[in-house]
Amino acid sequence: MKNSDEAGRTLLIRSPNWLGDGVMAAAAVQRLREVYEPPAHRIVVATPPGLSDLWRLHPAVDQTIVLDPKASTWTTAARFKPFQSAVGLLFTNSFRTAFEFWWARLSIRIGYRGQGRSFLLTHPIPLPQDLRPPKKPSPRALQRAAADPSHGWPVQRSFPRHHVYFYLHLISHLGATPDPTPPQWNLEPERIQQTVKTLKLPNPEEDPFPWIALHPGAHYGNAKQWIPGRFIEAARMVHRQRPCRWLILGGPNEVNLTRWLATELGQKLVVRPDRPGAVTTSESVVHLGGKTSLAQLAALLRCCRAFVGNDSGPMHLAASLGTPVVAIFGSTAPEWTGPQWVGSSIYRVLTGTAPCRPCFLRTCPLQLQCMRSIEVEDVAEAILDVLSRSNPSW
Repeated sequence: MKNSDEAGRTLLIRSPNWLGDGVMAAAAVQRLREVYEPPAHRIVVATPPGLSDLWRLHPAVDQTIVLDPKASTWTTAARFKPFQSAVGLLFTNSFRTAFEFWWARLSIRIGYRGQGRSFLLTHPIPLPQDLRPPKKPSPRALQRAAADPSHGWPVQRSFPRHHVYFYLHLISHLGATPDPTPPQWNLEPERIQQTVKTLKLPNPEEDPFPWIALHPGAHYGNAKQWIPGRFIEAARMVHRQRPCRWLILGGPNEVNLTRWLATELGQKLVVRPDRPGAVTTSESVVHLGGKTSLAQLAALLRCCRAFVGNDSGPMHLAASLGTPVVAIFGSTAPEWTGPQWVGSSIYRVLTGTAPCRPCFLRTCPLQLQCMRSIEVEDVAEAILDVLSRSNPSW
């Protein structure tokens, strides 16, 4: 389907539900803006509350509709009734979201087939084989293989194209270019300065110590989380060579983890004696777990000289902002959801060597063998590497 008068003057996009997926979908929204230009066309994004800040920061989005996750299907569908003449584009795969667009009687409804929802769409798009999600083995199959490797490891060794193409392929049916492009975000200096002031942080431009964002969590599940104590050891190794200011980040559900990590790290940091005036340990660790909105998180990541964390939404956000990234992958595959798609030249990806990976499971049935195979020294070296490449004078 090409850009035409029949397509309507408004594109109504149903956002993905997860931050990482939202960031990866942002490139597709940017490509749509190249075809559906203002003022002739408007781009409206219907989003869960947790991603509303993300889409408000996107320069291509004219309006956001914040959905109530507790609302019924009928109540949500009623929110879309004013957009009956719009083009509805589903970045989600669920039956429910397609049903909501259908019930609202949107004139054009575009999305991928599957989940029994094709009849709800005016343009059901086949999902190419090379974009289908990897298959997860059962925990029992992994345990059986661990007990007797002769059974063979039931994990996928070849992967679909990067997940960013899941969204780009869909928008190609609206005449947009299906090539990746780094997302752009409306992060004015004033917004960044206000965030720094609100959180009582020093001016990053005047701070002699590089800021490093450390995000130990992963909302998807513990199979994507490196061992928390190893983050502390890696930070200690880096801090001995290059004193930094460590920003410990996490969501409201991760506060216990981030608070513990910040306390332990603050007690254990030791700076090199040949670096006079180094930041004191009480100042070098800043606990921000559960204290930032998504817009504030983006502003802080823009100030950081590196991001260190697991395969997570904040990792994708940091990469999209151009922040150098050290990404740790356990149960998932960087070929599918790695940070490299944004075009940044400064990133390091570390993956486990266990034969059971990548399983794509939320919870590990084998005591996190893949994560335990990633050594502290390798992560510390990766952090120092991206720091030196971002500023060779260090």
